[in-house]
Amino acid sequence: MLFTTRLIKLSLITMIFYGCSSTTDVPLPVTSTSTEALELYNEGYYHFQQNEAVEAISLFEKALALDPELILANLYIPEPDPNKRKI
Repeated sequence: MLFTTRLIKLSLITMIFYGCSSTTDVPLPVTSTSTEALELYNEGYYHFQQNEAVEAISLFEKALALDPELILANLYIPEPDPNKRKI
């Protein structure tokens, strides 16, 4: 019984401690030399969030064609061979 009471107290303290965290997610800054590439990336990211992967990958590839340094677009293109990635 004593063990159960201590376990419950420890669980409550842990939940309160971690549940009161005030951190917020901050979006990563996306920079590009091409505003058109940035627009294509943002549109592709929107389609990616809507589970429209084929459309999203197409837009990411178009964004990379305009700006090969746009690394975030490259991360969303599935490539099983790491040697073929454009990073």
